Amino acid sequence: YDSFCQAEILPQLIALCADGDSACRKFASFALGNSAFHSDALYGKLAPAIPQLLRLLEDEDEKTRANAAGAIGNLVRNSSELCSMMVQEGALQS
Repeated sequence: YDSFCQAEILPQLIALCADGDSACRKFASFALGNSAFHSDALYGKLAPAIPQLLRLLEDEDEKTRANAAGAIGNLVRNSSELCSMMVQEGALQS
């Protein structure tokens, strides 16, 4: 995960979740979800993605909505570290 963090890929992916191009949002949300799937090692770096991912639950593209939902699930899959932030950001209302 060190090289992943050093390349500062996560902030770029988070920004792409708000891109005007539907495909960018779809694949960025997919990549963020994958980065959280196996371990909670990146949860701290992924926390800023939560508001963007919650917004993507309302995206016009069905696959983007599905990717965002999967990513949100993966962000609580391996630990409860981000649960309170999810609630504070309105995840229960989304």
